[in-house]
Parts: sequence; C-alpha cells; structure tokens
Amino acid sequence: MQPNDDLSLAVEAAQLAATVAVSFRRDALRVSEKGGAAGDVVTQADVAAERAVLELLASRRPGDGVLGEEGSERAGVRRWLVDAIDGTLNFVRGDPFWCSAVALEDTSGSLVSAVHHASTGETFSAVREEGCWLDGRHLTLGSGRGLDQSVLAIDSVRRPR
Repeated sequence: MQPNDDLSLAVEAAQLAATVAVSFRRDALRVSEKGGAAGDVVTQADVAAERAVLELLASRRPGDGVLGEEGSERAGVRRWLVDAIDGTLNFVRGDPFWCSAVALEDTSGSLVSAVHHASTGETFSAVREEGCWLDGRHLTLGSGRGLDQSVLAIDSVRRPR
C-alpha cells in the first residue's frame, strides 16, 4: 500500500465523519457523559460518525486494525485511529471549534493523518517524512514568532455540583 493511497483514504474518512456529524446538528442531540474528566461527553453523532468511518475502512482496508474514540477496536499490524468528533463539547454547544480526525499508524509509528474542520471546510493532512498540507497545498514552517506574539486558548469546564 502506498502512503498516498492511505492519505487519500484518511482524508476521505475524516471528511465522511464530519459530514455525518454535521447531519446531526439539525436534530436535538442526546448527550451522555463518558465517566472521564468533566466535559468528556459523547453523542449519537459521535457514534454514528465513527461507525460510518469504520465501515469505510473495513471495506477498503479489511486487514487493518482500528481504534476508535468511542470504543471500537480491531487488531492489525497497521491501525487506523479515529476520532469522529474531536471537541464534542464544542460540537454540542454549537461552537465551530471541533474537527474530525483520522490517522494510520504502522510498526514505525504515525504514517498518515487527516483532520477535517467542518466549519471552515479545511482539511489538514500529513505523511511521515513527506510533510503536511492544507487542502492539498504543501505547508512550510513560518518565521517562528516569540511568545509575546502568540495566541493561547484555555478551556475550563466545570461540572455542576
């Protein structure tokens, strides 16, 4: 399997997850806590989007393993990592700051990855030792600004007592 074939599949899977997730935004979401940290929630959109990605991967790469954020797991030498809605709390709140992420690892580590930001339609992708892209355009490192020119975001979720 060539990395570019895997990258194309990762991009397709991340975009599929986002499409499925967005289809649930029109409906009332059932939100459940996972039992982890405060704000660690799951919705039926998470489960449905992960299921859609797993079906796609099973049809295209039946010998590969998978590990899904919502508990899906299948062993394999190569393993797809799926977080269909990364930032579920933001998704639930209607904030645009969530994405769908899919990656593939092999025995040497991360091979390819794709992250689709549904709110902007942007897809970031990367291939080990080849670089990263935004919507197919190769990205390069910037000039390296100092901390005084940086943006820092902090999310603090408090659980009601």
